[in-house]
Amino acid sequence: MTELRPLLALSLVACSAAPPNRSPPVVDDHDPRRAALAFLDAAEAGRFESCYRLLSGRERARYTPERLAEDFQVARASARERLTRARIALERDAVVEGDRASFPIGRDKAVRLVREDDRWRVDSLD
Repeated sequence: MTELRPLLALSLVACSAAPPNRSPPVVDDHDPRRAALAFLDAAEAGRFESCYRLLSGRERARYTPERLAEDFQVARASARERLTRARIALERDAVVEGDRASFPIGRDKAVRLVREDDRWRVDSLD
């Protein structure tokens, strides 16, 4: 999922101007849809710490919350479209194969999650 960086950036930029919410919401990350929705909600609210905690370990190794915020500022123009497409994908049934889940968006594109320590984490938005 090498394209994760710009796609995550697009998502978080959508409402990065919103004031940060200091108390992150409780997340049910035992369900892939709820974990993905929590990520999208945090992105829209500009809660980069929450977004970071919902990323897969592979993606957390590449990012910091500050880096997410910076990347999302750069991609502000197309962020709303990406978030909308991801939300529409989450209305479909998940395709779960072992520790991987995906919500198809279109041809070869999907919101992808991976289960780590019995919790679902966002691995790719497209």
